[in-house]
Amino acid sequence: MLSQFSNISKMMGQLKDMQQQVEKIKEKLNTLYAIGESEDQTVRIKINGNRQLTDLELSDAFPNLSKENMQYALYSAFKKALSEAESIHEKEMSSAAGSMLPNLGGMFK
Repeated sequence: MLSQFSNISKMMGQLKDMQQQVEKIKEKLNTLYAIGESEDQTVRIKINGNRQLTDLELSDAFPNLSKENMQYALYSAFKKALSEAESIHEKEMSSAAGSMLPNLGGMFK
């Protein structure tokens, strides 16, 4: 019976360690950026590794675009930045998961 409590205590400690590692990864992802730019270079969008919009730049030529071209420029720049941010996020999380998996091995013994 005492060994069951010991295993549960060990498992709780490992889960706490994993939570701390995830928080560190989130902090790191806040410092990694993806940039998307429209083909006509009128829109530039910056998104961090946590997939949060951090900056939006519009060129001086942007107001001269038609409504449809404005929409397309915003859409294409955002899509590019988000796609790159997703890749950054996925890479960092899978790398972290690989380093955390050895800790999971002893949890279910």
